[in-house]
Amino acid sequence: MPAVALKIQRRRSPRSGINEIGINKAVQRAGPCDSIVALQEAFLFEGHVCMAYEKHGRSLDDEICERCLTPARALAVTRQILDALARLHAAGFTHTDLKPANILYDRRTGVAKLADLGNADSELIQGTSLCTREYTPPEVLLGAPLSPAIDHWALGCVVFEMLAGETLFDPRTMAAAKYKEFYFEEERSSGWSEPKPEAVAADRAEEAAEQYAPGAIIAGKYRLTEELGQGRFGTVWSAETIAGHPLDGSYETLSQHCRDHEKSRGSRTEAERSARTWKKQKGANDMRDLALNYEHLLLIDRLCGPIPPALILTGKFRNSFFTSEGAFRHPDPGDPMTIAGHLATHAPRLKPADISRFSHLISILCHLDPSRRTAIDPALLRDKPPATIARTRRIGVTS
Repeated sequence: MPAVALKIQRRRSPRSGINEIGINKAVQRAGPCDSIVALQEAFLFEGHVCMAYEKHGRSLDDEICERCLTPARALAVTRQILDALARLHAAGFTHTDLKPANILYDRRTGVAKLADLGNADSELIQGTSLCTREYTPPEVLLGAPLSPAIDHWALGCVVFEMLAGETLFDPRTMAAAKYKEFYFEEERSSGWSEPKPEAVAADRAEEAAEQYAPGAIIAGKYRLTEELGQGRFGTVWSAETIAGHPLDGSYETLSQHCRDHEKSRGSRTEAERSARTWKKQKGANDMRDLALNYEHLLLIDRLCGPIPPALILTGKFRNSFFTSEGAFRHPDPGDPMTIAGHLATHAPRLKPADISRFSHLISILCHLDPSRRTAIDPALLRDKPPATIARTRRIGVTS
């Protein structure tokens, strides 16, 4: 029987798993989609919501860590993920966490599939923290109105990473040059580590206690063979199918389990309520996170051009970053950069024609105006590069 990728949700996060199952089923109702990993079965096991997915390649993140993709392969991945996003958005959902770790890639065939719809959402609420740090668009950082175009910004970041082997935006390194607290190589060598809240330590201990070992039999049907990765809400395993009987993954069973779990969880502590209030006001978990948001916006300004005043004005968190006149509170003295120059520096093997094509493509996907991120010239996505590509100023597309 074929192997599967078995996602075992943490016991404390059944709601996230049930949402993921519902979103996958909603997308599948429109018919099979070759560019989205297919959910084959869902069920409960020892308090865990479990999901069996088709097993496909490995994460694009792992692939990039070994070698950058060729321009032809990077273009093929881009086309496939754009197809996946079109299907997902047509079903009424935004992925909200697009990144290489959530794209599965088969090096042999070049086929890429979008994975992990657990964070997908049908209602994007202004001021909500979404996306993984390096793939976060400016409207999320500012707390401005949101749209499915946040997925296209993230894809633009992924395109750069496939070619260069590193992220397009790296606010942590930028912060490390300014604040000792963001980079502690010397402290690490002497055994120093950042203190962690007691709740974080308890959560990690609980997570470790929940893990299964290779060879464990899940629900009498799947034998775990290799751990593929751990995320915030669960662990994904490669698993052999050792029996053919169907498992109960009905909506009634899963929903009742979720309701029982939430009843037993108890109310939030005062500290948890205070932290949630601060996050809603600032769009960040803490001051360190807020500083990273600021550095991130500075980098976006350097690469993409000045952040439009209209975007700033609609941001709930703008006062943390900008003066009343719309200027950065602490401007970045660095020189503006171009995406073409950035690609030439970090992907020196690229030919001039490839730099021109991909810098233009990234400039559209990472346009500061979300409404313009989907206006991609089909010629940019063809295997044969277009004869001419309009010149761009910095990363943004000129009007």
